[in-house]
Amino acid sequence: MAFRFGKSLQINLTRSSLASHARSLLNHRPISVARQTAAFHDVAYWLPVPSASSSSSSTPHSSFSSSAKASRDDTTTTVAVVSELDNPALAQLPQLEGVDFLVGDTPEAFLKHDSKMATCEAYIFVAPMKSTETLSAAWKMSSSPKWLHSFFTGIDALSGFCASDLFEGASLTNARGAYSDSLAEWALTSCLYFNKQIPRCQENRLNKKWDKFTMGHLYGKTIGFVGFGHIATTTATLARAFGMKILALKRNVPKQQQQQHQIADAIYSSESACEMLRECDFVVCSLPGTPKTDGFMSSKEFEAMPSHSVFISIGRGSAVDEEALDHALRSGSIAGAALDVFRLCVKLYTVSAPPPS
Repeated sequence: MAFRFGKSLQINLTRSSLASHARSLLNHRPISVARQTAAFHDVAYWLPVPSASSSSSSTPHSSFSSSAKASRDDTTTTVAVVSELDNPALAQLPQLEGVDFLVGDTPEAFLKHDSKMATCEAYIFVAPMKSTETLSAAWKMSSSPKWLHSFFTGIDALSGFCASDLFEGASLTNARGAYSDSLAEWALTSCLYFNKQIPRCQENRLNKKWDKFTMGHLYGKTIGFVGFGHIATTTATLARAFGMKILALKRNVPKQQQQQHQIADAIYSSESACEMLRECDFVVCSLPGTPKTDGFMSSKEFEAMPSHSVFISIGRGSAVDEEALDHALRSGSIAGAALDVFRLCVKLYTVSAPPPS
């Protein structure tokens, strides 16, 4: 995560390189235990379970297999979890009767359980991983794969797999809404970071300095959302509690929706992006990564924003023209930026080794 001011160009990264930041995303994005567990339960909920008369015994969780049944029978369903073994999300893997979770980060790990993999119908892909090669290999081990679930909301990392391996009739789902609360809080924290001049307060504390200055407040400020999906509407609900005015940008906006909306004070179409941005004190971009959203926030959009405004990015890094953002910050066109994602995060899935910091 990074906070950056236009004039001072202060950058605060949680790791020495953006590559490390992307790989440790689960560590630094505060996902609640309930949310992590729910992501696994969402898949298991739809899987067949044994009847009440079936006998079972609990087995302790291991780094590779998690099952509530000690012995395999026809009522046990296998779920292949493709993930790096040190991913903290795996700590929330539930013990469910009739469901056998197999966790692996290499094709060889799944080959050890070839008899179970032969009938595996459900797969969970837990990013970040360097590639989808393990997923592709595990998928082909099954005679009847039916379901692939993305542990994250975004599925752009699976685009190559979907094009080559996901056949017609198989289902692809994502974790829509699982991270909305966390991201909404992070976005509002970013607003307060700039509005309350947190760096100035931290510096005064270190210098043991009493600095009497006028501190801003969010009440009455305008926050605009570029993209108004589940993450954005959750953020808007919190912003409303602060007394902020809510503006939203959506790709398709029926006229009746422009006039009446439960959360937003006004909704704009993508053609009216600059019109909305001119009104904003804060701009939150939560666009997904698609060809149509690539570089959506470019020079024209940043130039439309007021010089005191702050840009907050929590969707996909590919939606932001980072060179244009850099120019806007250096020139003072906008006051600052808070970035939870970077374009580099997307590139991690196409490289074989971590890029230099």
